[in-house]
Amino acid sequence: MKSLLCVAVSVVFSWVAVAARTELPDDPAYDLRPGFSFACRVRFDRTEGPRGGWATVVQKGNPALPGSYWLRASRSPEKPSIDFFVNLGHGPEPRVHSGVKPVAGRWYDLAAGWDGTNAWLSVDGKVTRTRRTGTAEPLAASPVVGDLEGEVADVWFGAGRAGNGDVGAGRAGNEVSRRS
Repeated sequence: MKSLLCVAVSVVFSWVAVAARTELPDDPAYDLRPGFSFACRVRFDRTEGPRGGWATVVQKGNPALPGSYWLRASRSPEKPSIDFFVNLGHGPEPRVHSGVKPVAGRWYDLAAGWDGTNAWLSVDGKVTRTRRTGTAEPLAASPVVGDLEGEVADVWFGAGRAGNGDVGAGRAGNEVSRRS
């Protein structure tokens, strides 16, 4: 008989990121897996980032690689939106498209995750889900936070605040405070 041990991991970061990339250590706590989630507060000074037509909030790996995820604001003239992508081995599409047009200077409460069946994104408490089934393979890559012009604060990974679209869940984990 096989037994399964589930461990909830929460890690909290808070810092200012102005047009700067902050790399976190490559750690299993940041791997895409059923129940994976994160949350943060973000303010965009500009809705395009220093590398192109989007502002990256959180990204692990190249979005074309299995096991990657990417939360971004896009300034696409056709569909400006805050979007979340997961790659389960068949590419990053379809994305979770919030339909929320990002506005420079405004703070947003964001949370995103994958529950094993759906990728989901919460923008100021409004949750959008996109069906994304498959198996997430661990990806050897350091997550990046804040490749944008603006501020990212109160970043949470794991169980707790971002649990499955419920941004009202309790605070848990280790807190690390850092300014850049």
